[in-house]
Amino acid sequence: MIARTFVIASIAGLLVACGGGGTNAGTGFIPTKFWFGFEAWNPNTHRNDIYLARSNGAEDRVLNNADLVGAEQPSFSLDGSLLAYYKLLGNNKAGIYVMNVDNGNATKIAEFEADQSTIFAWPIAWSRDHGRLIYIDPRGKAFVINVDGSNPLQLTPATFGVYDRSARFSPDGSKVVFERKDNEIWMSDSDGGNQVKIAGSPERDYLAPDWSPDGTRLVCVRYADLKVELFTMNPDGSNETKLPVTGRTRDINWPYWSPDGSMVVFEENENGEERTLVVVEVATGKIFRWPTDKDRHNTSWIDRP
Repeated sequence: MIARTFVIASIAGLLVACGGGGTNAGTGFIPTKFWFGFEAWNPNTHRNDIYLARSNGAEDRVLNNADLVGAEQPSFSLDGSLLAYYKLLGNNKAGIYVMNVDNGNATKIAEFEADQSTIFAWPIAWSRDHGRLIYIDPRGKAFVINVDGSNPLQLTPATFGVYDRSARFSPDGSKVVFERKDNEIWMSDSDGGNQVKIAGSPERDYLAPDWSPDGTRLVCVRYADLKVELFTMNPDGSNETKLPVTGRTRDINWPYWSPDGSMVVFEENENGEERTLVVVEVATGKIFRWPTDKDRHNTSWIDRP
């Protein structure tokens, strides 16, 4: 593994400055810690490119690497040294690649059946030690795989009609939380054992769970009573608590906890407009909303000061 300090110093060799900036919505909260990796439409290249930016939108940069053309659902490791993504290969095949962000070298670690109409809707997730990935294949089956492509393991039962989405490792790597069909949240061991539903009912849909860095809470989107809101809960589904973000009527998704647990970022969309990033300070409910000049999505926190 590349030393983190070296990655931070040398990552600029693959980046091109693009500008950026966000708004604090009058709250006085500006998220200056950490960086984001995300995907957005680039009007200069006429394609979705992969960007890096400070969490307040400053120093917005794009990864300038030809191998990333056609990359889908990009996901950075927590230290920003590695990037995983799907890519259609032709001949009814698709692959998962891992790129070393420092030198631009990409390695295919998995291949599966897929055609040109395949939509990769669910993000790839990293373990915190950068040694494993979870991905969802086009059949909706979740797999754990080592970063070198070894030891692929299917977590989702082969049962017809059972499919999973939005799987994430616990901080210690021992558990996986995921969204199962019918918008329920399930938990399992990282080898697929002990699968149990922890949240979900006909009256309440739960989507896109993520772990707090200390492993004591989950954050997720909850749809109920014609409202879409962010909630946290214990890993067993108990003690649901609404995040102090009030008046939320827009479509929101993909909440991810910051590396220190103080913030959550999520994607926001209203009436079909471009998605934007919103950062909420968990303790206060103060928000920082990015501008809607780009359709930003597929966000990763990067633990970079």
